[in-house]
Amino acid sequence: MENSRIEYQLEYAVWEMTHGCNMRCQHCGSSCAQPYLDEMTTKECLHVCDELINMGVKFVTLTGGEPTTKKDWDVIAEKLSKAGIYTNIISNGWFVEDDLVEKIKQAGIAICAISIDGVKETHDKIRKEGSFEKDLLALKKLKYHGVQTMVATTINNENIEELDEMYDIFSEIGVDFWQLQITLPMGNFLKQQTLFVEPGMIEQIIDFAYKKKEGQLEIHLTDGIGYYNKKQICMQQNTCWAGCSAGKKSVGILQNGDIVGCTSIRNEKMIEGNIRDGSLRDIWFSKDSFLWNRNFKRDDLKGLCRECKYGDMCLGGCSNSRFTLNGTIESENILCSYNYKLVQARKYINKLDEEQLLQLFTILIEKNEYQIAKMVYDRIKNINGNHVIEMCEKYLQVNMDCKENNNE
Repeated sequence: MENSRIEYQLEYAVWEMTHGCNMRCQHCGSSCAQPYLDEMTTKECLHVCDELINMGVKFVTLTGGEPTTKKDWDVIAEKLSKAGIYTNIISNGWFVEDDLVEKIKQAGIAICAISIDGVKETHDKIRKEGSFEKDLLALKKLKYHGVQTMVATTINNENIEELDEMYDIFSEIGVDFWQLQITLPMGNFLKQQTLFVEPGMIEQIIDFAYKKKEGQLEIHLTDGIGYYNKKQICMQQNTCWAGCSAGKKSVGILQNGDIVGCTSIRNEKMIEGNIRDGSLRDIWFSKDSFLWNRNFKRDDLKGLCRECKYGDMCLGGCSNSRFTLNGTIESENILCSYNYKLVQARKYINKLDEEQLLQLFTILIEKNEYQIAKMVYDRIKNINGNHVIEMCEKYLQVNMDCKENNNE
């Protein structure tokens, strides 16, 4: 038990306060509409606050649905913030008038994020007619009253072309942070297949963020965007993705008190317990909790993720991306920029003849691109004689075990 407590210290919680929402967004993974009948009462929510405080949680993000429609949301938020927990809220912005801004300030909200998913026409089509202008006004009101602001944008294959224009709009207002995340085929978005993000778009998003990294608007890439891309690592202050944190450092709290590793993963098998039946502490430190992630290792992965040189640390990137796209946590993460690079490399390699393969192999070894060089070697093995294979193996034996200092 003590070892478990040391290894898995809960730092961050995402709390879906209500399923109720005044919008019916096209991409909503939770298909939010009316509040559930069994949502926690204010008293129960304040008890959850006590648990989070006692466990030393540092950060809490309040979401929904639309969290500001939850009765006493501000009382709940204030209890967290007064205990020293860095408390954020994500709103659709529709109700952010002067009186709500005052509640946000009084509750001690550190950052108020407003969801904006494109320029006016695109955003209003996705969310609600008239919501774009209301959101911009909400941001201005929050700024005027001294509340730190963030825009949360869920990228699809339509609004990805509007990022530059959106950046200019948000910069002019003086927005502090911009969070970029990707849409996944779940909830309402299952009906919008033409808007799905394609694997090649991940690098496009990273390139955009990298291009803007010196600007006044600070861009944050969420867990679904990566991995082991030089520009993305630079955007993360030279830190590398070290695997999904669900059940290791972070937890999700659902409206009815269900405890999950990640609120994005909608699967009853991944509900670890309910706070109405036992304490959050007991659920978190149970040897049987979050095993799907705590026991997950590279050998559990499939496809290129299992072969990837970063597999031991990355563990396949975002668990929800893998689960949502393929139905299993173990599957290959096709929405990974490095995975996409390997897929494209394999397609290119398969088109080359023997002489071209040998030339490419030598170039890759010189550039320390050993993983792709190994792909070339595997291709050569299928088409060539032993003398060429022996030559390639000599290079690989010398270099494959070398620790690479350069990330792709």
